[in-house]
Amino acid sequence: MNNWQKMAKMSLIMVLSVAVVAAVRSTTLIAEQSRGEAEFIEYCTECHFNGGNIIKSTKTLSEKDRVTNGIKNAGDIIRIIRNPGEGMTRFDDKTLPDNDARRIAEFIIKTFK
Repeated sequence: MNNWQKMAKMSLIMVLSVAVVAAVRSTTLIAEQSRGEAEFIEYCTECHFNGGNIIKSTKTLSEKDRVTNGIKNAGDIIRIIRNPGEGMTRFDDKTLPDNDARRIAEFIIKTFK
């Protein structure tokens, strides 16, 4: 095998390696989003069905209402999950671990525009 063939083979291996890593990462991101959706359904839909709010109609999960209420990012959503206002169930880190809370927060941001 000459040098050109060796370089072509190495290039192909590198391209395939990058493709495999990208596919695995993409699959992981999709799985995380699906878990966030499942956790949202389990913990949140009772009061926030379709992103609404059955307790306080001005505090839906829509981006407009979130911004109006000072909730601009996932950290803000997690803060509310951990220490909510009147009428919302409090979810401590034993009930809802940090990774689960983050997945829910990211699902809310991506889903309710």
